[in-house]
This record gives sequence, C-alpha cells and structure tokens, in this order.
Amino acid sequence: MSYETFSEPQLYALDILQRVGCMSTQQMDYILGHRFSITTGQSFNVMHSLVSYFYAAMTDDDRYITYGSKDDKFRSQLDMNTVMALQVAIDIIGGSNIAEVADTFYKPYAGTHLRFSFEGTSFEVYVARLENASYIRFLDEKGKDIYEADKKAAGEKRAQELACKYLFVIPHEVNNKEALKMIQGIRLFMPHMMAFIEGPNYFERQDVKYMDQSDIAK
Repeated sequence: MSYETFSEPQLYALDILQRVGCMSTQQMDYILGHRFSITTGQSFNVMHSLVSYFYAAMTDDDRYITYGSKDDKFRSQLDMNTVMALQVAIDIIGGSNIAEVADTFYKPYAGTHLRFSFEGTSFEVYVARLENASYIRFLDEKGKDIYEADKKAAGEKRAQELACKYLFVIPHEVNNKEALKMIQGIRLFMPHMMAFIEGPNYFERQDVKYMDQSDIAK
C-alpha cells in the first residue's frame, strides 16, 4: 500500500514513528486520540494497519511499536530510553497541546534521546543513570560551546533565546537522591531540570515528579 492511499491518521502515525523510531502504543494512542478525536480501538487499527503494510512492527504484547517491518534489517529498534523520554515529554505538554507539539518530536542521531519544542523552549531530553555523569558533562560543554558561538555571532539576548534546556529523566529503578547528587556535582552551565519517573511500567503513563534548576542548586 502506498502513501497516497493512507488516511490522515495513518500518515501522521507513520511520520511520528519515522522521527522518533519507537514508542509505546499507549503513547501513540494518546497522541492520535487528541489529534484526530478517535477512540483507542481506532488508534490501534491505525497502528495495526502500518504493521500489516510493513511500515512498522509491534511487540507480541502490543505494548510497543517501532518504525520499519520486522524483516527490514534497517528497521528501528525498541529503545526504552526513547519511550521514557516521550513519556515525560507528553506529561509536560498535556493533552490540550500534544497534537501540535508532537510535530516537533525528533530523536537525534547522537547526543540526547529526544528533542521537542514547547512554549518557546527547545528541550533536549536525556535519560540519565548514575554512570552517565561524564556524558552529561560532555552534553553541557557541547551546549555551552554552541551558546558562546551564538552569543558571539548574534549577541547575548539572541543566544539566550536559542539556547536549549536539558531535561534529565531519572528512571524508576535509579535512586533519586543519588541522581540528584550526581547532577548537583556536575555544576551545569546550561539551563536544566530533572524529571523522576515514579513507576516501573514504562508502556503506561506514570506519575512524574519535577525539579527545576533553582531547586537542584540548593
């Protein structure tokens, strides 16, 4: 089946998968439901149609969907970091804005696990564990280099407008106090915040607690 005969929800679902690589089916259902006002059953029909036409693959339990068919050696792999990053992004954005903001979801080839824009802020989402301190420091230095280059080229105000905000997602299995201590010890230059996922079932919506930069610094 070619793109020309796809419905709008099918095209939209495929576009999201191409940009992020994978997600939970509940996340896709949530986005499609708000975008097109369709039921969960209709959302799953959309996802299963992409699978039947070899544009996507779903896990045997129907909890996750990835871009590309199971027989495609170039297909996207299930990345739980991306799923967790999407979960927090969706939680921040909320239902009333998700249909518009989902258009900005993008998984970079390297660096962070997800990028999206919301209310004038460009977020770089990275799922952080205790062994990732050196890489987080690298991300901060990279962001600082870009900021300094923008400041030199366009002025400090414009550089501040262009600067991204790092959102560090802490998985349920990571000790929150230790994760906070790790971030505090790095003394980050770039704007940042933390999100702590409260539950272990990442295919479902979980409670998330947030900590802003001012609270992290205390």
